[in-house]
Amino acid sequence: METGLTPMQKHILTFILFETMERDLYQRDIEEEFRIRRSTASGILKLMEKNGFIYRKSVARDARLKQIVPTEKAEKFRMDILMNIKETERRLTEGIPKPDLEVCLKVLRHMLLNLSGEGQIK
Repeated sequence: METGLTPMQKHILTFILFETMERDLYQRDIEEEFRIRRSTASGILKLMEKNGFIYRKSVARDARLKQIVPTEKAEKFRMDILMNIKETERRLTEGIPKPDLEVCLKVLRHMLLNLSGEGQIK
């Protein structure tokens, strides 16, 4: 999938494409997810808007707030991204018995929780 985007822009576009399926997305969400400064996020989003991957629309409840919306150009990449994820998962789990994979995933989730400071999983 050749997009002309930098690696960081690709990560952000992927995030935008999947998050906007479930909820409205704003610049502060990008800042928090990628732990970047407001100015960095603003610059990246301006370039993505200029290159036709997103647009920002005003929100009725707060004129200062701009919702990030993927364009049709960006939407075309959603299926490519999904297929890439499925293929990567297939390659990663190839030949691993299901019970072993389940234990591995449980341990990895626990490790993520430990890193996030959210405590133990049940």
